[in-house]
Amino acid sequence: TGRLEVLASAATHAFLPLLASGADRERQVRLGLRHHREWFGDGPCGFWLPELAWSEGMGELAGLLGREAGYVVLNFSALPPGADTSRPCRLEGVGPPAILRDRVLHDLVWTWESIPSHAPYREFHKRDLEGYGFQYWRISGPDVPLDSKETYRREEALARVEEDASFFVERLAERAASLPRPEGSLLLAAYDTEIFGHWWFEGMHWLEAVLRRLEGHPLLELIT
Repeated sequence: TGRLEVLASAATHAFLPLLASGADRERQVRLGLRHHREWFGDGPCGFWLPELAWSEGMGELAGLLGREAGYVVLNFSALPPGADTSRPCRLEGVGPPAILRDRVLHDLVWTWESIPSHAPYREFHKRDLEGYGFQYWRISGPDVPLDSKETYRREEALARVEEDASFFVERLAERAASLPRPEGSLLLAAYDTEIFGHWWFEGMHWLEAVLRRLEGHPLLELIT
C-alpha cells in the first residue's frame, strides 16, 4: 500500500569508513544493492549506510549511490555541530540527497537516560533463575540493582506508554517550531529496530501511540 519503504544496505552491515579500501566498500554496496533487487524485484528507494556513517575519502561511492538510490540516511554527526540537519544535503556534491537523523529525537529514545529507561517498563537484563528466561521485573529506577528490582506491572507500563508518547510528540512539535525554516523541513527519527519489543518490551506500543497522535497533527506530517 506504499505505507513503508524498504531500504537497501551494505552486504554485511560493514562499517564502511573503516574498510581497507575503496574497492571493499564498493563491493559491500554493490552486493547489497544486487540482493535488494533480487528479493524485492526493483531497486531501493533509499540506502541505509551502516551505522549511518560516512567520511571523507568515500567519494567513490557517491556516484554509485546517486545512480542506484534516491537518498541515503546519515547520522547528525556527519555535519559540523550546530548545522541544520532538517534539510537534505548532497554527498560529495554528486551523490544522492542525504537525510540526516535528528539529534534531539535520537536523544529522546536512544540514550541510557531516555524514554525506554523509565521505571515502569520491563527490565531486560533480569531473568528467572530456573533458566527459562522469563522476565518478571520492571526497571524500577535508574540506580536500582538487579537483586532489588520490583515486580513488573503491565497496566502501569502501558499507562506510562501513553504519557511518553504524548511527551515525545510534544518535544517533536517544539523541535519543528524551533527550526529556522519549519515549512518543508524534515525531521528524521531513526532507531535500531531491536529496541522495539526486544530491549524495550513496550516499545511497539509506544510507537503505535506516537503514530496515532501524529495523525491529523496541525504542525507535523508523517511521510515516507
